[in-house]
Amino acid sequence: MPLNSVPWSFSKKLAVSGVALAAALSACEWALRSKGFEHPRGIDRRIVWSESRDAELRRANGLYRFDPVCLWSPRPGAEIPWTDGARINPDGFRGPQLALERTPGVLRIATMGGAVTLGVGVRWEDTYSARLVQILEERGIRAEILCAGVEQHSIVQALERWRLVVRHWRPDVVICTHLGTRSMDQAPQGRPDDQRIAEMRITPRGDGRAGLRDSSKLLHVASWLRDVASGVYWEERDLAFTERRLDAGMSQLDWPGQRRVPYDTYVKFMQQFIEEVRAESAIPVLLSIPRSTQTVDPVAEVYAQGARTVAGWSNTLVIDGRSALAQSVGEENTVSAEHFLDDSMLSECGHVALAQGIVSQMLARGTGPR
Repeated sequence: MPLNSVPWSFSKKLAVSGVALAAALSACEWALRSKGFEHPRGIDRRIVWSESRDAELRRANGLYRFDPVCLWSPRPGAEIPWTDGARINPDGFRGPQLALERTPGVLRIATMGGAVTLGVGVRWEDTYSARLVQILEERGIRAEILCAGVEQHSIVQALERWRLVVRHWRPDVVICTHLGTRSMDQAPQGRPDDQRIAEMRITPRGDGRAGLRDSSKLLHVASWLRDVASGVYWEERDLAFTERRLDAGMSQLDWPGQRRVPYDTYVKFMQQFIEEVRAESAIPVLLSIPRSTQTVDPVAEVYAQGARTVAGWSNTLVIDGRSALAQSVGEENTVSAEHFLDDSMLSECGHVALAQGIVSQMLARGTGPR
């Protein structure tokens, strides 16, 4: 037997074993990917928006991005899913891009709110923001709009977005729709909005570029096993179960969970918002977004009443969206199903009617360009 026959046999076996191992690992990786298994690193398991929304934010190719100013915001250039190819403008707003420099004699309005303000489900030209400009111009008032709507934002996020982004466009009027709504929701992992913003500014989130740890599902499994062994996984699972259990009672006044913006904090931030808008020589207007039913959530009503109280201290205009919508169709406090896409989202004609009601009340207060 030649002297080199044993080493060759060993090398061949080693090579075959390596190929088999690589094939097995590849098969495992494929199986994990096909099942959608994911165990993000620790920092990415600290929820910013929600578990599903955070996964979209990490991919950095959807409508939204992580934002240390206000946790999440529209991604400049992102395609708007419910439209025919329309995109978020380069400044991160929906609608036409505005110059920072003001045009004399043109009323500049900023709209700040959630999904309805963003115009979810309708074309840009059918949003109440765009319709405000059209209706005002029909009445002889030149106007332009800065649509700063962001889905599921709270008053805390709105104030930060105003301070660090929107105010630089120097609007004459700022319409804010954060009358309770998302501010009263359950805080993810018991961390209210102001805490999560502070955390993100210390440790900003990634931009979607994945390293080896993030791109390999096998390393996700290894990390998961480590967290199982250390007890971290079980603690996080118990917290998630507790949040699901608490979800059902969120509309109760004595609910024991942690809200995204506790009531006292909500009142303080709403007052700061109004004061800081006025400090920029702009006129704040509070607007409640109508719903298809008149069912009253007691907690939402408490928050909304808190906003109305704060507005009363400073003589700030508060527009009841349902009344404004009904006024525009000529029936007091009466709206129909055609004004809504679902319980909370306005249809095209709903946006038009709301805009008409807003303009009527704004003009009654003498609102105009500075």
